[in-house]
Amino acid sequence: MQGMRKINLKARYPQNYILRQPLWGTLILFFFLSVFMVLYQPFNAMESRWFNFRSSMLVYAFTVSLTALLLILLLKKTRFFGQKKHWTLARELFFIFLVLLGMGITLFLLGFVLEDHSEMSRWNLQTFLDSCK
Repeated sequence: MQGMRKINLKARYPQNYILRQPLWGTLILFFFLSVFMVLYQPFNAMESRWFNFRSSMLVYAFTVSLTALLLILLLKKTRFFGQKKHWTLARELFFIFLVLLGMGITLFLLGFVLEDHSEMSRWNLQTFLDSCK
């Protein structure tokens, strides 16, 4: 296995576009989420109790994008993530993990507000994991 190179998680690594430019990055995220959810209709998603299908998907896309923006801005203010010159692959992966986890939690909680299910039917680990996925 001479051809295998080890990944150095402590080597300098450039931040991705969404982290460098949070406003533009989340606008792009909102656009792609909106188009994807309206065209593809993921996971047999249905309309909410107040909105038709397209409006429901736009509310989900907007809320998740806003969550991503707020999390990125908050995390960049911390000492651990605020140092661009010490940015590494490990920090990049951890930052992305935290933002995606926050987006999944937001989707899970937003389902209680928008969907027409009894609250107890959504309150389980499987629904939470599906929201994060």
